[in-house]
Amino acid sequence: ENQGITYIPDGIGQLINLESLNLAFNQLEVVSESIGDLVNLKKLTLTGNALTSIPNSIGNLSNLDTLNLLFNSIENLPESIGNLTNLSLLNLDRNELTVLPDEIVNLSNLKTLDLGNNQITALPDSIGNFVNLEKLFIDNNNITSLPESICDIPANCYVIATGNQLCDKYKYACIDWGWNDLQWGQQDCQQ
Repeated sequence: ENQGITYIPDGIGQLINLESLNLAFNQLEVVSESIGDLVNLKKLTLTGNALTSIPNSIGNLSNLDTLNLLFNSIENLPESIGNLTNLSLLNLDRNELTVLPDEIVNLSNLKTLDLGNNQITALPDSIGNFVNLEKLFIDNNNITSLPESICDIPANCYVIATGNQLCDKYKYACIDWGWNDLQWGQQDCQQ
């Protein structure tokens, strides 16, 4: 990591036995479609680059269990992300996301989903599909409502929702908002 790398050569797709790839804190602006050839990859870390998108071929990485994309400028995710059904950690903190593909709810093995510090306006209606979720961070977005299916995620899931535009009717009792409601925190509710 931190090597000043500005691009990933297409030849990287030939490293088919690679299980972990860390390209954090470089100057990557694009990820080659050939990354999808790394079918044995379990951990991919692209933290702290200048990415605005993720290639569609990411959906081929069916063995991936950890995907770190925080501190980029990602504006949207490919629908193919829903193919990563072994993913247990997806970190998208501090990007430029406004919307999530509906396919994201196919990630039924997800334990940690960090969507903090984006510009997301809504969560998928079927967010309750995340039946194994342990941590859900949606803080500092532009979320104005929460789908009722959020009550279908595990009761012990740690949810942080501070810094959105959620009115109290979405402060569902099914979620433990922590001592003194710290995890609900400040909301800028437009009635």
